[in-house]
Amino acid sequence: MKYSIGLVAILVALWGVVNAQNDSLKASPGNQEFGNSQTNAANRIRGMFSLGLETGYTLNYLITNISSLTDTEYQPIGGFSVAIPVAYALTDWWSLYSDPNLTKKNYEYERTGSFQGVNETYTNTYLQLPFMARFQYGGKKLKGFVNPGFYGGYWLSGRVKGTMPNPLNPVTTGSTSGTSIFDGLNPYSFNEKYAFNSTKDNRWEFGWILGAGASYQLNSTFQLFVEGRITQSLTDQQKQYMTNQVQRYNQTIGISAGCLVNLKALSK
Repeated sequence: MKYSIGLVAILVALWGVVNAQNDSLKASPGNQEFGNSQTNAANRIRGMFSLGLETGYTLNYLITNISSLTDTEYQPIGGFSVAIPVAYALTDWWSLYSDPNLTKKNYEYERTGSFQGVNETYTNTYLQLPFMARFQYGGKKLKGFVNPGFYGGYWLSGRVKGTMPNPLNPVTTGSTSGTSIFDGLNPYSFNEKYAFNSTKDNRWEFGWILGAGASYQLNSTFQLFVEGRITQSLTDQQKQYMTNQVQRYNQTIGISAGCLVNLKALSK
């Protein structure tokens, strides 16, 4: 929740910047024909098709109920995303937008108390296909934007590593305090590819997206942009395979930067 509030705060700040720039352009001497130039620019933008490259950092939270699990915590783990953004401008203020991407959705299962030291880290790779509308406003070069939409994804692969007590390797020497599970059992570590279970794992994921950011038009061909985004799954990470099942959802916060290329201008 605190990250969602932060994303809104960033959006408001960016909106203020682009509005200030737009107002200054209108008030500047020599800009009496500002309205006409904006109209001409809108006509040039309409129907523009752009393609680009984007990469960024992700922080994924596993949203679930662990009230029945004692001494247990789920922690977010950082990852990355790589995307190919595609935009089609319908007007000068909104576009159809998509950025097929590979996104890491990682998290850690951690025990506390007498189980301190027991942990599992899950590194998951998802292929996602978003469908969004991009609404933007600002000056000729600097603009703010929001990207609401939805997505479908597929859980491509996973890896799990961690430390567990080994019941086949008990501690046989030295004194023990009896306060930790490792006082009686030696730990063992593992790092292996995650083996999907067709009965348990739901590899398809669907949900909503909300992004906010700013773009800067370098020239008629290249546009740079930065974006903050929240991606919320609406589908359980697990299939319904048992009664009284606790649901698990991915919530991913990301920040990214990229470049869009106007293919029409590039072909001239």
